[in-house]
Amino acid sequence: MAYGRRMAKIPLLIAAAALAFVTGSALGQGGGSAAVQSPAPLNTRQAMIDGVNPAALAIWDVTNTAVDDAGMLDPALMGAADWTRIEEAALALQDESRRMARAQTIVAGGPDLVSGELPPGVASKGQIQAMIDADPDGFRAVAADMAERAAALIAAAKRRDAAATGDLSAAIDEHCTACHTRYWYLQEPGV
Repeated sequence: MAYGRRMAKIPLLIAAAALAFVTGSALGQGGGSAAVQSPAPLNTRQAMIDGVNPAALAIWDVTNTAVDDAGMLDPALMGAADWTRIEEAALALQDESRRMARAQTIVAGGPDLVSGELPPGVASKGQIQAMIDADPDGFRAVAADMAERAAALIAAAKRRDAAATGDLSAAIDEHCTACHTRYWYLQEPGV
């Protein structure tokens, strides 16, 4: 009986040794710590299409339909589902913005060409890439700032603070425009 138990332990010992070898190899490749894969390059256009735009539009869908005659967000025009929708969309915006802020490699996706031509005032994919490459830390800082604004919007929506939620929701457009002006539109010489 003791012989049978020893035989049953042998495959377990082999599996443990193999796991130790694989773990040790991974640690050796990572410079002494667990191997960390480099994140995939960030495609700016795809980040906008998949993350930023849907989140912003969801926020504005709620806030634009809940404004009073003075143009202020009216909590009386909002239900619990509206507040939750703002929180969820702001969380998605925060997550995507953080991902953009942490990107090691930033790749310009370029504008969607209509009739094969660039829209007036919009830079080409190569020009956009050059603007980002000239100041990648600035791009990351703009994205980090958007993540902070989204976090503030989440907190305001959780508090059901209509004034702050309205202000933060409206400011998303201003922030997007500032980034697009810096990294999407053609720049004036010396700007």
